[in-house]
Amino acid sequence: MACAEVDAPTSHPSARSRLYRCAVAVLRPWCRLWYGMRIRLPQGGMPDVSGAVVVCNHVAVLDCAMLSCACAPAQLTFLSEAGNARGLIGLLTRALGCVFVDTEHGLAGSRRMFDRLRETILAGGTVAVYPEGVREQWRCGLATFREGAFRLAQMCNAAVLPVVIAQTPVHHGLCRIMGGRPGLEVRVGELVHAGAGRTGEVIADLQHEVTEQMESLLA
Repeated sequence: MACAEVDAPTSHPSARSRLYRCAVAVLRPWCRLWYGMRIRLPQGGMPDVSGAVVVCNHVAVLDCAMLSCACAPAQLTFLSEAGNARGLIGLLTRALGCVFVDTEHGLAGSRRMFDRLRETILAGGTVAVYPEGVREQWRCGLATFREGAFRLAQMCNAAVLPVVIAQTPVHHGLCRIMGGRPGLEVRVGELVHAGAGRTGEVIADLQHEVTEQMESLLA
């Protein structure tokens, strides 16, 4: 999360919503075909993630697609690398409302990025963050979390939804047939709300509770 905003989305919100829904409709069967994707929701169904921060482990190229499928009909705002702002991919990521980031603008840039994400949350949108910061293909456990997602939630008084992408032996996807990989299941947890107290303690407690829930979902 220690990144800086490079550019903001420019397409109209209603156009982004239509394109986002179309993208999810196309990606859902593809994720099922390739990864054998399954989605497991809490007993009470998918929580309302309006104005919330969704956090997830980062283990596959298309985990953003699987996360979007699991959270539908909510539209997630993802952080995207600055390189994805160019060319055909750039047109798509802009249209989907991604926030482009890089590591070149220091503290001022990080503040601009946080402001952009905070505006999204306060307007009732949903921000998705990978607190591990980097993708490690097919990792079974959790890597060390950065605190940015939890600081953002504390700043906005927003709930955090823990989600994990877990490996499962039940698999009918092409990646097992072609590469011997396990299946992937998206497991959605329960909303975690920030408590009261000193800022640093609230962030630490929030991160600890979310991490524990994610570890339990992976077990």
